[in-house]
Amino acid sequence: MQREARLRDLRTPQARHNAKGEEVRGLASKLSRETDSDIESSYRETIKTLKAERDQLAREIADLEASRRRKAGGPPDERSAGGGRSSSGFEPGRRGPEDRSRRA
Repeated sequence: MQREARLRDLRTPQARHNAKGEEVRGLASKLSRETDSDIESSYRETIKTLKAERDQLAREIADLEASRRRKAGGPPDERSAGGGRSSSGFEPGRRGPEDRSRRA
């Protein structure tokens, strides 16, 4: 019954035009909400993946550093290594003794 009343109201071209506009705006709004939701979901999934990859890389780096220290005969972990140097032992701008002897 409501549909019949609506159809009667749509007899004029302007009324049909306005109704179509409302319908299009409603569909566009719905699509926009769905798209935003999809984008947000994809964004969250990407963030989770990147965090997992970061954590995995951090574990691999820690394992490699521990292995390097074991091979060098140093302490097995950075807590017992002490000192203010970075865990990798790298300090920008400083050369090791081997670099100095090569250049001398």
